[in-house]
Amino acid sequence: MNKNIKLAITTSSLLVTTAVTTTAVTAGLMIKNTFLRQKKENKKYRDTTTSDTIQFIESHHFENLELTTNDQLTLRGALLRHPDSHKLIICVHGYHSSNYRSYSDFMKFYYDLGFNIFIPNNRAHGNSEGHIIGFGWLDRLDLIQWTYYLIDLLGEDTQIVYQGISMGGATVLMASGETLPDNVKCIIADCSFTSVYDEIKHVASDMNLYLEKMIVPLINHFSDTILGYNLKEASALKQVKKSTVPTLFIHGGEDTFVPTRMVFKLYEACHSPKDLLIVEHAPHGRSYQVNPSKYENKVKDFLNTYLNK
Repeated sequence: MNKNIKLAITTSSLLVTTAVTTTAVTAGLMIKNTFLRQKKENKKYRDTTTSDTIQFIESHHFENLELTTNDQLTLRGALLRHPDSHKLIICVHGYHSSNYRSYSDFMKFYYDLGFNIFIPNNRAHGNSEGHIIGFGWLDRLDLIQWTYYLIDLLGEDTQIVYQGISMGGATVLMASGETLPDNVKCIIADCSFTSVYDEIKHVASDMNLYLEKMIVPLINHFSDTILGYNLKEASALKQVKKSTVPTLFIHGGEDTFVPTRMVFKLYEACHSPKDLLIVEHAPHGRSYQVNPSKYENKVKDFLNTYLNK
């Protein structure tokens, strides 16, 4: 073998090794930055939360509740009781957010409608334990466990509504495909993605083609082992096909993070009683803040249809 051929083989081997190493490192960084708990905790409230809203929350007593999951994590949440009410709304927060931060703006609205309000912190968020973010798929089982816990606490006649925003929206839709207690009367899913794989691929495509075409499929291939769930299996789209729970789908008309097109796929796939609200000019997770009156009117009509007075 002449020197040129040996050099070509050596160079090719080095290039392959470098490419494999680069791909592995990139995949590892993406897993760390996307799927693992971040050290930096969010502020309790959004910067846009009004002083009146904060005053309302701070003037009411929230009970701190704890739950041990099937995989031995301690999850925590806060319960605001409403006197003589048998209605409960469980509000599930979004990605890298927390319970108060996602739902502070909604508190007075739901309280004035006569709801007990429970705001859990998902695994790997807020003051709950865990290092791996469930992206709704692991959280769906936690939500169902919280549901039974709260029925035991508040009574068998409790009527329950699930609401979720962003990853929380995916959580409630993923839960809808499971066997739920009859107490769960309806679901409000705000700006959910169709599946974890679709969402990660969409975000990666905004960065570069290499991440979308090479890294995301690689992460998915090993996700069962690394994360404990498969990114394609973690699908709200597949779960709503099995759901029998009435569902209100909400999405911002200018959502580019979880693109608005995803809600139409979810709505079409859902065979249970359903409704749809698109809030014009609303970016991701901001539909309520952009048009609160439109949001509240649609939600009240929906709740009045499926809850006993």
